[in-house]
Order: sequence, then C-alpha cells, then structure tokens
Amino acid sequence: MRHLRPSVFALLLAHCMAAAACGGGLAGDTMTGEASFDQAWQAVRTATAPDRQRQDIDAFLELNRQADAGPLMVRVRRADTGEKSAIDKALWANPQDYIVTVSYGAREYEFTPLSRASLEPLFHE
Repeated sequence: MRHLRPSVFALLLAHCMAAAACGGGLAGDTMTGEASFDQAWQAVRTATAPDRQRQDIDAFLELNRQADAGPLMVRVRRADTGEKSAIDKALWANPQDYIVTVSYGAREYEFTPLSRASLEPLFHE
C-alpha cells in the first residue's frame, strides 16, 4: 500500500477541515453546503413560468434527497392575511393566493406557487 506524501496528506486534511467548517456535508460522493441549497431555492423563487418553477422545485428536492436532508415539512398560509391555512381544495384551486414554507430541519424556504404543478412534488410520497 502506498503512503501519501506529507504535503498531499496536509492538503487533503486542510480540504476536509475547510469543508466541515463551511457546513458542507458528505452524501455519497456529493459535497453539499448551505449555499447550494440557497442557490437552488433562489431559482424556485425567481421562476416566472409555472413549468420552470416545477422543474426548479424538483431539482431542489433532489438536491436534498441526495444530501439525505431528512424529512420535508410543508406549511401554508394565506398571502393576503398571513394566516395559517389548511392544505385543502382552496390551495389546489388557487395556489398563487398562498405562501408555502418548506423546511428540512432548521432550514426554511418560502415561495408563492405559480400553479398546482409546483405543489405536486411537495405532497408526493
């Protein structure tokens, strides 16, 4: 078995320590940090077309799945009053009238769905 040169070992150790200090997590061979989740969610919030928003939500959920982020929690409130809302027919009929908060542990993300297609992956198990 070959041994690593001290300089290579030091570089590898420094990389691992930097990843841990920056909040990076290892999930398989994927390195995922807080900035990756935030960037993926920003795409959801700034989407202007319903089909694009759905694609961005799917990508965000997949990123979390690959990072083994744990269970997805979803909360809904009315956009006009801010009151907590049930996940019911009114939400599905007029999703743009609501603010949806998705969370993975302490990480929370809000958006206004552009269509019911944006809701479907959040309630699909």
